[in-house]
Amino acid sequence: PKGNQAYNPQGVATPAGWTINIYGGKFVSSENATVTSPLIVMGSGAANATVNMYGGILDGNNVHVEGYPGVVQVANATAEFNMFDGTIQNGKSTTGCNVMVLAGAFNMHGGTITGGTTEETGGNVYVLPSASATTVPVFNMYGGEITLGVSESTSETKGGGNVAVGTRNGVVGRFNMYGGKISKGKATYGGNVRVIGGEFYMKDGTIEGFGTSAHNGNNYGANIHASSGVCTIDGGLLTNVYAQYRGGNIYTTGTATVTINGGIFSNSKASAGGNVAAYSTKPTTINGGT
Repeated sequence: PKGNQAYNPQGVATPAGWTINIYGGKFVSSENATVTSPLIVMGSGAANATVNMYGGILDGNNVHVEGYPGVVQVANATAEFNMFDGTIQNGKSTTGCNVMVLAGAFNMHGGTITGGTTEETGGNVYVLPSASATTVPVFNMYGGEITLGVSESTSETKGGGNVAVGTRNGVVGRFNMYGGKISKGKATYGGNVRVIGGEFYMKDGTIEGFGTSAHNGNNYGANIHASSGVCTIDGGLLTNVYAQYRGGNIYTTGTATVTINGGIFSNSKASAGGNVAAYSTKPTTINGGT
């Protein structure tokens, strides 16, 4: 598709083996129908399928998806969604409102993901293995921006205004950040990134908040909150954030294992641990960084 605007209440399923290229146009969830599916679905029938997004807008229209979450959903172990440009916006659901990665891979090279609102976990992106998954679902971020996501939950087991990564049935989700920017997420737990049993690796890029003048509802781990799983920081910038209680940049608790080998931590504020607040029963190891 290269132009025009389309309204679709049920979404488009990607056939097995197909490659679909999106160059432009605007695809919108209809506000006048019960929405039961994401706009783009790469499900059980999407083996070896690829969707490349080079432009355009995928708009959830702030319409709550009844059933399967996400404006885009990747749910096949051999499926791949590649985002090079364009915008995915305004998803609203229980979890993973703009992009839900249940299996396969989501590779973000550019573009913007914005304005997702979740009742529970992962306002913009949620990486969580499906109940039947046997392989690791992966989100690789190389560029672009993820911003203005919101988690409305006040539960310690939920959160992640912008991105969340979790685990299910012994299979972990994985989020690798090699570049790009994650910013201005809101959640009681994990304003920008929430690690709940999954794996988060940061090599480069920027994670930042709204500034140090107001916490904006981010109480624990305004940039990163890890309560279980593994979090490794090798580089990048974490900055410009305020947690009302603990961990402006990073808050560790529960059984999370956190290792900091590099990176820059700056201009962050919290009642306890402006940069790092370590409360996990497992090690928080700092080998480097500034």
